[in-house]
Amino acid sequence: MIDPIISALIKKIVGETYDYLKEVVKKRKNKLHTSKDDIEESLNWLMRDIVNWSDDIEIDESNKSRNVTSTYILLDLYLLPIRLHRNSSSDKSKISLFNIFKQKTTDNIVIVGQPGTGKTTSMKYVCKKLLTDPSFFKGRFNFPIVVRLRDLKEDETIFTFLYKIFGLRIEFYEHDDDNYRNWILEKCLISLLDDLNPLLILDGFDEVNVSKQKLLINELREFALKSKKFKYILTSRSGDFHYQINKTQVFEIAPLTDNQILAFSEKWLRNKRAAYNLFNQIKNSPYKDTTVRPLTLAHLCIIFERQNGKIPDKPKTVYSKIVNLLLEEWDQQRSIEHESKYANFEIDQKFKFLANLSYHLSFKFQKSIFTDDELLDIYKLICENFGLPLTQARTVINELETHNGLILEAGYRSFSFAHKSIQEFLAAEHLTKLPSIPENQNILLRGPNELAICIALASNSSEMFAHIVLNRINNQIIEEKFLLPFLERITVEKPDFEPSKVLAVTFLFIYTTVITTHYISQAELTECDRILDEFFEWAKLKKSIERLTENYEFEDRQDYQNYKLSLFESIITEIEYEIPQQLYCKREYFDY
Repeated sequence: MIDPIISALIKKIVGETYDYLKEVVKKRKNKLHTSKDDIEESLNWLMRDIVNWSDDIEIDESNKSRNVTSTYILLDLYLLPIRLHRNSSSDKSKISLFNIFKQKTTDNIVIVGQPGTGKTTSMKYVCKKLLTDPSFFKGRFNFPIVVRLRDLKEDETIFTFLYKIFGLRIEFYEHDDDNYRNWILEKCLISLLDDLNPLLILDGFDEVNVSKQKLLINELREFALKSKKFKYILTSRSGDFHYQINKTQVFEIAPLTDNQILAFSEKWLRNKRAAYNLFNQIKNSPYKDTTVRPLTLAHLCIIFERQNGKIPDKPKTVYSKIVNLLLEEWDQQRSIEHESKYANFEIDQKFKFLANLSYHLSFKFQKSIFTDDELLDIYKLICENFGLPLTQARTVINELETHNGLILEAGYRSFSFAHKSIQEFLAAEHLTKLPSIPENQNILLRGPNELAICIALASNSSEMFAHIVLNRINNQIIEEKFLLPFLERITVEKPDFEPSKVLAVTFLFIYTTVITTHYISQAELTECDRILDEFFEWAKLKKSIERLTENYEFEDRQDYQNYKLSLFESIITEIEYEIPQQLYCKREYFDY
């Protein structure tokens, strides 16, 4: 329902503007075939469309739409786009979305952000406030006008689209050339917009093809230079907007803070206690970094509701969901198609490329933020495997950034994966697809988190655990920067371990190595003991250890804390593991 005040305002403004429009056309000896009623009716129909568009948020996995007003939380914007950050505190200065137009010096606005950061939802909320709250930007804008840029037809621009929806019809003579006609249309359109004084919202710059983007930018420059009063907001994915426009400021949506995550959860779940419960579960999960985007947080809220107040015990389920969501599902839900510039570089190939890239970044550079030179080195190493041009590393990475937001510019000449947990997951995915786990211990020791996830992803987690620990890491398991993160992450990932002798031997090998080494501090020993006890409980290792009595002799020799185990026959002859001859078993782990 359109607010009667806005309908009355439209009627008043059109009445005041119409005579001027008619005079402009008449001076040029042309004819305006549009009446006041035509323009008024067109604007009222447009308002109905905007009211309906701005009402709800729709997410495919939710069985019902969510009201924008009751769900939206106020986002913060960086005053400087992230790609221009140089690590100074001033680069990260932020402003609330609703404060960007409170300053009289503010001109037009471009809001950029990664997929799922809330660009379109923010515009819906701004629309709803302008349509229903008279105090919202009082005196600054009369009402919103929305142009969803992906709805533009192939031969349409912002000018021609607005000209059509306003119902303007001007009769030109045959000898009037295109430049003259465009000049008249532009003059009439900008005059009408200045009198109407709307906030012109142009949503989804990234959703039009590159050739049209340049044309739209030229139109925005005309708007910026020739308009006297009305302003526009343009939204775009970060990687698609690298332009400068006079009288226009670019902001970037900042990640959600803990307070915003909690506030979002409370609004979505409509239950404060449930929101705190979800928040605490998220903060204790390895994928907590993914919840800085409203899109992924909304999906976790949906999962939480469906699973009666729990998020999945096994993080691999969530990693996979988030990657699929950002790679493909989010655009599919909104019927958006991003065509690749490169043949065969489709979703499955992009997944493999990102996994390969993640693997090299994690194990070669051990970092989640990397320079463009480092990125180029790795690209050259892997591009041929995907049929990608050697000289177009930056273009390929830009496509990955704009299409799905899994890689982004993290600052000046630097890049990162959007979420470290997703980088670790993708690197682990690549590891599981290799013919065998690499033998170089020095490389493997750089990736305790990735190896733990690899074990969780494996078709046989017990065998992968044994292979990595007994055949690859072996005695180097006690490396201080490897052991604790590795064990901690395994307990978080909760692989699907099947009870087996080899699982028991691997676990007891780690325990034995820890308690017999002279290179581990008492604090680390205590922490390892705690984690191993937790490991023993959730993996239900008692049954597996009991099976070892067929192959090991459990000796009780003056040691009040441990049993000593001595091997008296091969455990699993068909699988080649470096089976230890002697092990120690904590008495609590085995009880006659």
